Amino acid sequence: MIGSLSAPLTTTWNEQQVRNLIADENLIYQRIELPYGLATRGKDRSGTCRRIFPDDMAGKSVLDVGAHSGYFCFEAVKRGATRVVGVEMEPKHIRAARRVAECLNMPVEFYQLDIEHQVPQVPAGGFDYVICLNVLHHFTDPIAVLRKLADLTRDRLILEFVGFGRHDRKKLNLSWLSSLWLRRMPLLYAGPTGTNGRYYSPKFVLTHRALQNILTCHRNTFTHVEHLRSDFKDRCLAVAHKRRVERLIVVAGLPGVGKSTLIRHLRSDAGRELAQPLDLDRIRDWPHSEAHRLAEKIRQARLDLLVLHYSILSPYHHGSNEYEKDEFLDVLHLAGRITFVTLWAEPDVLRTQFEQAKILACTRKGRFTGRARNKRLLEQFENPQIIVDYYRRWFEFTMPRGENHAVVRDGEGYRLMSIDQWQQMIDQQGYAVPSSPQGPDTTGAQPGVESI
Repeated sequence: MIGSLSAPLTTTWNEQQVRNLIADENLIYQRIELPYGLATRGKDRSGTCRRIFPDDMAGKSVLDVGAHSGYFCFEAVKRGATRVVGVEMEPKHIRAARRVAECLNMPVEFYQLDIEHQVPQVPAGGFDYVICLNVLHHFTDPIAVLRKLADLTRDRLILEFVGFGRHDRKKLNLSWLSSLWLRRMPLLYAGPTGTNGRYYSPKFVLTHRALQNILTCHRNTFTHVEHLRSDFKDRCLAVAHKRRVERLIVVAGLPGVGKSTLIRHLRSDAGRELAQPLDLDRIRDWPHSEAHRLAEKIRQARLDLLVLHYSILSPYHHGSNEYEKDEFLDVLHLAGRITFVTLWAEPDVLRTQFEQAKILACTRKGRFTGRARNKRLLEQFENPQIIVDYYRRWFEFTMPRGENHAVVRDGEGYRLMSIDQWQQMIDQQGYAVPSSPQGPDTTGAQPGVESI
């Protein structure tokens, strides 16, 4: 709580025991205030602490990766955090941190763990705050660690990392001018390992722009990243705010099928009859975004409701070829309740709509000026079985996810059906061709996939 920040430290230890703790342990990395007016000899990190932690953290959980002596863990407890966990690779740091916690009478859990190769036991949904300060540049694969930390974070991911400040550019033998240019670029700089002269060189150097791209675009799980200055070795601080959606509606279908038209219909008075069975009575008030524009369009970290406009060809257009790897579907992992509404149109209707929207609209004086992949896709749409197979693969992905699944058939007005009813209709129409383990053929004219 706020008042506890200035409250006197209480302990069952006598002054000599506290002095023995300081003498026995090599507590020279972080300055930690101890009873009897004593303190460890480390660096004062109170300025960083004030930047990254609010005064009131009541009810919050905190994971400190690379906790060392535990300073930030103890500060989180002072601010009211209810569960605080610190992890470290070095046994000597764990031993020292546990002794300090006992001295301060603080309920902090410390564990020896290699976050790069092990996964800690976490509460449901992860930790509200995950902090990783001045550690990232030591990892062999910092990108993989960032992804793991993102998965462990429920609210805020706080990072302190090596940039191109004065302290580290000297270690890397970089001039002031070159470091000034580099820090403006979205790059991950791989420095030499080991020693460089009398200095130890960090393995990896990140820029703010690179970190922001990784967290808000490559993963699409964070809404924005605050960039701050660290008071430690002129390094960089970042506070990333994780996206959270309580109710998510995914309106999906092939390109040209009419997803935008369906969303407008659901938001209109005429669409109430269709919206009510889907529990979408208030959809007209909900924010909505195309999946590939979510990071730039919706910057709120907490949303009660969101409508997502999604093309089921997105993995093929963006190179992942699997829904599980499509960054534009990361929001599924951040949603409390998910409803999938998939729009279906008969193959001949789809071909006509797609040709008008993507081919004829981009043809001037007989010359096509649109994307080449759309012409290849139109050729694919000549085969109804390919269309059906795309939808089957989408349903195979969505069925284990979400609590509601509906198919909207676009014909003479919209008709609501279940996936089983859609399958029966497809069987009756003679499109019942079993999907291959690889799904649709990805050679030749596969939409959005260039031949190698």
